[in-house]
Amino acid sequence: MSDWEGNQEISKRIQNSIDQMGGRNNRTALKRMADKGLIGERHWKAFEDVRHKVTHGKPFDGNHETLITNCDTLYELFLILVARWIGYEGKLTSFSNNGRPLRTLKELSSLDTPVDPGDPPTS
Repeated sequence: MSDWEGNQEISKRIQNSIDQMGGRNNRTALKRMADKGLIGERHWKAFEDVRHKVTHGKPFDGNHETLITNCDTLYELFLILVARWIGYEGKLTSFSNNGRPLRTLKELSSLDTPVDPGDPPTS
């Protein structure tokens, strides 16, 4: 495509479509991160649930509990991604767990279910 002398905007759109078919998109990247343990499976599932509904124009089903849980989990995912990007290795607030305990990146990425509210944060 780089040698094509036609409209460059069309060339870019075609190349982008080809790249997405090959798996170069945020959905695939997040799934690979979950598979490698860099983010938790719950982060991937929350992203996929929200992405699917928004992409396909699904109306809000009225389940506020699921909506709040997904928002908390996606916010936590955002914090994990930023922390990894800047090289932060300290603890972060776990927004997807009861009591909002402090957790290491490794703990946040490996916990696939919310922590029991009686489970004390790690020191």
